[in-house]
Amino acid sequence: MSARLICIVGIDGSGKSTLAGNLQQELRRQGMRVGYAHSFHNPFLLKPAKWIARGIFMRRVNQFGDYSAYRAQKSQASSHHPVASQWYGRLWLFDYSVQAFFGVSLQTLWTEVLLLDRYIYDTVINISSSLGWSEAYSLALISKWLKIYPRPEKVFLIDIPETVAFSRKNDIPSVEYLRERRHRYLALAKEYGFVILDGEQSQEALLSAVKKSLHFE
Repeated sequence: MSARLICIVGIDGSGKSTLAGNLQQELRRQGMRVGYAHSFHNPFLLKPAKWIARGIFMRRVNQFGDYSAYRAQKSQASSHHPVASQWYGRLWLFDYSVQAFFGVSLQTLWTEVLLLDRYIYDTVINISSSLGWSEAYSLALISKWLKIYPRPEKVFLIDIPETVAFSRKNDIPSVEYLRERRHRYLALAKEYGFVILDGEQSQEALLSAVKKSLHFE
C-alpha cells in the first residue's frame, strides 16, 4: 500500500520546514512509519542553461541589489524570446521531475506517511514567477504533472504576510519577491482546495490544526 502523501507549502519564511519536522516527530511517536522529503528543486540538468541565460540576459543586474530592475529585465528577456523561455521552463520542470521521482515517488513504496516540505506547486510558482507565465498555464502544468506523479491527499498552505516572512529570513531578495509568490499560492489554494493555515500562529497551534485536519489526534 502506498503512503499517505501530506504536503506543506508556502512562501519562504512561512515556517514550512519547522512544521513538517514537528509533524514528523509527532507521528513517529505514535508509531507510524513516516518519511520526509524536502522536495525543493536543486538545479542539476538546468544548471548549464542557467549559466547561459545569466551570461546573455542578466549580466548587469542582481536580484539582491535591485530586485525591481532584475525582475523587469527577466520579464523583458522572456517576452522577447518566448520560445527560449518555454524551453527553459520545460527543462526546469523536467529537472525537478527527475528529482521528485527519486525523492518522492520511490519513498511512497515503504513509508506509511510521507511528509513533503514543498512539492510541484512551489516549483511551478517559481518557474511562472521567474518567466512570467500566466496562472492558467501554471494550473494546466500542475494538472498534467499530477497525472503522472503522486497526488497529495492533503496540501497545507501556511499563509503569512510577506513583510513578516521577509523579517524572518536574510536570504530573500525583497518583499516584492514574496508578494508575487504569495499571490500565486493563494490562487492555487483556491483552485485545489488547500487547507490554509495562519502562519502568524505558534508552531504548537499549527501542528494541532494539521493533526486535527488529518484525524491524527
